[in-house]
Amino acid sequence: MTDEDAPVFPPAPDPTGDGSVDALTSTLTALPDLPVDDHNTLYTGLHNDLLAELNADPAEDHDTA
Repeated sequence: MTDEDAPVFPPAPDPTGDGSVDALTSTLTALPDLPVDDHNTLYTGLHNDLLAELNADPAEDHDTA
């Protein structure tokens, strides 16, 4: 198997319909290019950003799409 045949991990996330969430999860596409030592930082940052979006005031417009 060559690098060209290898699956892309993770695949680009499917759109959720929420522009704010989609913008945050799109950062996962950088994962294959990051050193393994930086994966935890990306996942932790994504988790924290998604948690902040979940806890955001729904009266405010957070949808960036």
